Amino acid sequence: MSATAELHIHDCWNRIGVWGRETPRCPKLVQFTHCYNCDVYQAAGRMLHARALPAGYQAEWTEIVASRKQAHARTGLAAVVFRIGREWLAVPAGLVDEIVELRAVHGLPHRSSPILLGLVNIRGKLQLAVDIAELLGIAAGGGAALKKEHRSIYPRMLVVHNEQHRFVFAADEVLGTHRYAAKELESLPATLSGALTKYSAGALRLGDRNVGLLDHELLLYAFSRSLA
Repeated sequence: MSATAELHIHDCWNRIGVWGRETPRCPKLVQFTHCYNCDVYQAAGRMLHARALPAGYQAEWTEIVASRKQAHARTGLAAVVFRIGREWLAVPAGLVDEIVELRAVHGLPHRSSPILLGLVNIRGKLQLAVDIAELLGIAAGGGAALKKEHRSIYPRMLVVHNEQHRFVFAADEVLGTHRYAAKELESLPATLSGALTKYSAGALRLGDRNVGLLDHELLLYAFSRSLA
C-alpha cells in the first residue's frame, strides 16, 4: 500500500485539478489558479512530510551517502550504478536528474515503439517513461536469486535527460554513485553479446560485481528514436 493511501490523502489535483482530466473541474481553481496555491494541496504536502519513513529507507540512504563520502576521496569520473534483472549497469552521474520511488506509468494510445511505455508523473510534471530492459534485451525477473542476500532491495526509477527530453526508466535496484578513473574502464567480456554490447562503452569492476557502463549518447538517441 502506498504512503498516500495509508494517510487517506484524496489527490484531487490529479483528478479534477491542474493535472487531472475529470470534469467538472475543481471550483477552487477559480480562486487559486493552480493547485500549488490551494490549502488542500498544501495540507496534503504537510501530511506527507510528517509521515513515517518507509521500512529500510533511512538505512538505504545512510549507506548511499556514506559511499559517496568515501568516493569523494578519489579523483576521476562518476557513474550511477543500478541493476536490471541480473545485469549491473551504470550511466554517467551527470546524466541523472534524480532517483525516485516507483510511479504508475500511463500508457499512450497508438504508440508504435515497444521502448516507449507512456507517461509518468514526476513532481507534478508528466515525463516520458521508457523500457530500458526491452532496449537492452534483458530478461525481466532475472534478479530473483539476489533477494537471498542479506540486504534490502528497493526498485527505483531514474530520471535522465538529453538536450531535448527527460526520460524515466525503472531499475530493480540502485546501488548508488561510484567514482572511477578512466584507466579503470575495461573491455567488455567476450561472452557479452546482443543489444547490451551495442549500448555499452566498457566495463567497471565494483567489488565482486562486473558493471556495464552504458554509452549514454547511444542510449538517449535510442530513447529519442522511440518517440518517432
